[in-house]
Amino acid sequence: MATGDDCGTVDGGSVMRTGPIRGGGTLVLALLLALCVVAVPTGATAASPDDVTITVEQGEDCYEIDPLGNGDETVEGFYDYDTSYNYSSNGTTHLQDNQVSNLLVYHGSEGYSLVLVHDKYGDAPYGGVTSMTFTGLPTDGEWAVEDDGYDGRDDQWNHQGSTSEVDWMWYENRNDGGAFRGLTASENVSITVDPAFNEEAATWGEWDASGNENDRIEEWRLYTGPDETTTLDMNQSVTISNSGCDAPPSAALTAQPETAAVDESVTLNASDATDDEGIAGYGWDFDGDGTIDLNTTTPTADYTYDSTGDYEATVTVRDYANNTDTATTTVTITEDGGDSGDGDEENGDDGDGNDGDSGDGADGPDDTPMAALTGPTETTVGETVALDASASSDGDGIASYGWNFDGDTTVDRTTVEPTVETSFDESGTHTVTVTVKDENGNTATAEHTIEVGATDEGPTGEIVAPAEATVGESVTIEATSLSDGVTHVCWYFDGETGPEGQTVTHTFEETGTHEVTLELRDEQGRKTTVATEIDVVADDHDGDSGDENDGSEDGDSDDGSEDDSDDSDENDGSDEDDSDESDGADGDDDESDDGSDGAGVGDVNINPDVPNPLDLRNDRGDSANDSTNDTATDSAVSVGDVRTSRETVDAGSQVEITVDFDGADNETEQVPLTVHQQRANGTDGVVDELPVAIPENGTGTASVATTVERPGEYFATIGNRTAAFSVMAAAPNGTDEPPVTEPGPTAAEPADDPADSTDAADDTTTSANGPGFGTVVAALGLVLSGLLAARRRAS
Repeated sequence: MATGDDCGTVDGGSVMRTGPIRGGGTLVLALLLALCVVAVPTGATAASPDDVTITVEQGEDCYEIDPLGNGDETVEGFYDYDTSYNYSSNGTTHLQDNQVSNLLVYHGSEGYSLVLVHDKYGDAPYGGVTSMTFTGLPTDGEWAVEDDGYDGRDDQWNHQGSTSEVDWMWYENRNDGGAFRGLTASENVSITVDPAFNEEAATWGEWDASGNENDRIEEWRLYTGPDETTTLDMNQSVTISNSGCDAPPSAALTAQPETAAVDESVTLNASDATDDEGIAGYGWDFDGDGTIDLNTTTPTADYTYDSTGDYEATVTVRDYANNTDTATTTVTITEDGGDSGDGDEENGDDGDGNDGDSGDGADGPDDTPMAALTGPTETTVGETVALDASASSDGDGIASYGWNFDGDTTVDRTTVEPTVETSFDESGTHTVTVTVKDENGNTATAEHTIEVGATDEGPTGEIVAPAEATVGESVTIEATSLSDGVTHVCWYFDGETGPEGQTVTHTFEETGTHEVTLELRDEQGRKTTVATEIDVVADDHDGDSGDENDGSEDGDSDDGSEDDSDDSDENDGSDEDDSDESDGADGDDDESDDGSDGAGVGDVNINPDVPNPLDLRNDRGDSANDSTNDTATDSAVSVGDVRTSRETVDAGSQVEITVDFDGADNETEQVPLTVHQQRANGTDGVVDELPVAIPENGTGTASVATTVERPGEYFATIGNRTAAFSVMAAAPNGTDEPPVTEPGPTAAEPADDPADSTDAADDTTTSANGPGFGTVVAALGLVLSGLLAARRRAS
């Protein structure tokens, strides 16, 4: 992301003056101002309108913010980050307090910015550490200020898409912070800041000014206006958005009838409840004991009371922003009224409701059951939760309970018991439904909402790296088996910050055991570290290179093998790598010029028709290779002799290996081919294993390919036949040749011909010194030259 430094001198930057310029001061100032206006880069964030609404929400609290600033100054100028001395914010000292972290919104000349300032600059004891994760950052926005922002800084700023993770560290009498510009970069902005102060910070205990009772932040403060503040919960995230605070709903409740008999159905109605965004759900407490007995998404609920008395029935309505409001009404329940039921007394019945008639409204075949469902309102992924529908009722009894756990229309489980247990595999809001059915087939449904949070376990992954490397060798290290939701993959080498990404390369400059640490962070901001060790040994090839040169000078290239073997035995008597390397390199000079390397593919031919095969392993002292030698080609498969045509390819290029078969039975379909890397200590290791399909009828040619990322000496083996090849580090200019350094222009010649430059015709060309200043500097030079000439004439 851009940091805003390119525009720093345009808005309020300091101007160096060397003395008055007579007879032209006003003209120079006017020209400078005009040129600076021209130099403002295109695509800068336009100033936002003044009638925006920005809110900060934390939990159930929502604050409409009156931003600091009036749109006249950039946020860079307001923050005034000083890199020359104190590496702190000089412009916000009037807002700072010791051991207080400030969060505020600033209205600058280029838009609205979120500003953070931790601690106080100046006479303020104690330092501290703070980590924060920012999600939902607009991609059109930018971190205009990164404090700290110098090379080799201690603070860690990691950006990926719409997410930023920052670890701040500071000493006493200084502070840290930053400014993100872009709160109105899009129509709907919603940025969540997840804080980690003190012990929760990533570097707590690692930074000198931390890990004790004094170096810490004591308060997280929000500026709701230029002179108004409120204290935030240091353990809870906040959300900054460019929309207003959602108004809570207005609840309403009526009962019909308000007075009923025992076992008479009462309908509670909350249809008159209102909300500007709509009602998301209704929680019913029928008996006024403070416990929600039923959750529904419909505004009515039926309930039957089984004893007399006055009941304070309550409904809690919830909108889509989780704001709530409650309404209550009184329901009076009297004794079972004989003449309030079916009027059987007029027909000579005793009206007691026991004659099989449906006069009591409880046991008729057309009566529906009453469904109720309770359970926890919060859980985590994988945790078992118990759901209870035992408060459901029916005059004839409940026959079955149909459970729907995922919110679709399919019943996931049916039970005859009113309770069930389940768990959820994904985080989020889950609506569970129970459908109760009575003996007559009548049904009723109740719902319950559960918020499922992510498990406390962090992300997982593994490191794939070699156990051993040599000094100066480029080592490829990979993060594999990553769990879902991983957003950041960061590497550390011996505690020093390395690159990001799933696959990285690194070169160790010293021997010894080196620690490689993989840091993973997921969407919830949880962090996990995995570590491994690599033993780094000295590069023995340094001495071998002299042998190769000696061999070539002695004329070994004439036969490609014998002289080098003699040299190897005569010099050290143990390192046969010298003879092998010289054999391949010297014997194939003519072939190396055929241009095949330029295509990025090297061919290694295993050809039975050529005599005098070369087997690199036959006179090696490695026991691992001895066992491989014993494993000859399948007795039913015949591979001819081997002669190696050594090819030199770039690391990462594909190597094609061709095998000629001269016989195989019909039952054998393939044989294994292994690729080995020769180590400096005389051993080797398998880096790839490839199945080679035997041609039809057992004779003919088959090819396989492999890609090797690391430079070094390699050999491919099938049975006891071997072919060797070399892998070289890719040259910077993409060829096998060293980069060519072009001589720079002399003082008498231009660096570039404008007619040949596509940039020359573009008035908005940006040079390495800043956007759009190439033309400015040229024009300014002409003006100053003229003024200096006039000054000389005047003097």
